[in-house]
Amino acid sequence: MRYIFTLFWSLLISSMVVYVIGNMSGTPFNITNAVVLAVVFTFVVIVLGDGLLKDEEAH
Repeated sequence: MRYIFTLFWSLLISSMVVYVIGNMSGTPFNITNAVVLAVVFTFVVIVLGDGLLKDEEAH
């Protein structure tokens, strides 16, 4: 369930970023760029959250 929410929030945030940067540069909104950015961001968050940033177990 947390992967779904991660993808959902990253899609919202990346859509906002693509929209704002596109407006500032004068290009139209492109949903493909937002989806690609969201998938990359989701992958990075999952890898960091589940793989690299594990808490050490207390002995």
